[in-house]
Amino acid sequence: MRLLLINAIVVCSLMADTIVVNDPNDTIYVEVSEHSMNRIVFQNAIISKEYSKEKGLLVKTFENEAFLKFTPQIEETTLMGDNGKPIGPEGGQPSGGGEKKVIYDKAEPAEVFFVTEGKTYSIIFKPTDIGPRTVMVNETLGKKKEIIAYETKDAYKETMKKIAFDVHNGSVPYGYEESAGKIRYRANNLEVIKEKSYSGTLYRVSKFTVVNKGVKALSLDERDFINLAEKDPLFLSFFTKKQMKELAPMDDVSLVIVERGGE
Repeated sequence: MRLLLINAIVVCSLMADTIVVNDPNDTIYVEVSEHSMNRIVFQNAIISKEYSKEKGLLVKTFENEAFLKFTPQIEETTLMGDNGKPIGPEGGQPSGGGEKKVIYDKAEPAEVFFVTEGKTYSIIFKPTDIGPRTVMVNETLGKKKEIIAYETKDAYKETMKKIAFDVHNGSVPYGYEESAGKIRYRANNLEVIKEKSYSGTLYRVSKFTVVNKGVKALSLDERDFINLAEKDPLFLSFFTKKQMKELAPMDDVSLVIVERGGE
C-alpha cells in the first residue's frame, strides 16, 4: 500500500508546477492545490512536523520531502416528500436516499511547522483552486558559507592544488555543482575536449583532455592554454603519469584550470 502511495505521489509531482523559496527568515505563505496532492522539498531531512489536524490537512513526510493534501467536506442533501417532510424514517416514508457532494472550496488556510536537521520552518498553506504544486525551500546563503569555509580553510596555493587534484582524480570539490562539458576545440593537430565544469562560490574549475592528433610530438606549455579560461585563470596545470614536456602522437593528457567564480 505504501509503495502504491509513493508511486502516486511521484506521478502527481511530475505534473505539478514549481515555485522556489530562497533563504526564508520568517513565516512562508504559499498557495497550494485545494483538491490535489502538493509536495514540499527541503534541503535537509525532516525530523518532525506539527500542525492542527482540525484544519482538514493531511501531511506525510519521506526524508526531506513532505506531501500534503486537504481533505474535502462531504455534504449530503435530504430528499423532501410531497408533504414537505424528509423522506426516510423521520418522515414516515421509505428512504429514498440523499445526494452526497464533495466540497473542496471550504478548506481553510493551515499552518505547519517542519523541523529539519538544519532549521525549523513555519509554512502557512492557502488552499486554492489550482493544480498540484511543488514548493522548493532552499538555503542558498548557508550553503555558500559552507563552500567558502572549504575554499578558505587552507592557504591560497594549497587550496588551488587541493581543488585541482580533486577534479583531476574525478572527485567533486566540497559543495561544488558539477556539469558536463563535452565541448571540443581543434587547432592544427591538437584537440582539446572540455570534459567537466565545477562551480563553487569563490572559484570555478574546468577539466580538459588534450589529445595530440598529429604524427609528431608537441610541446606542452600552460601559457598556450590560458585562453580556455572564461575568467581570470588562477591555477593551470597538466596532470601526467610521468614528467614530460612533450605530448607523443595520439597520446593525451589531463588539464585542469581554476578560475575566479561568479560570487
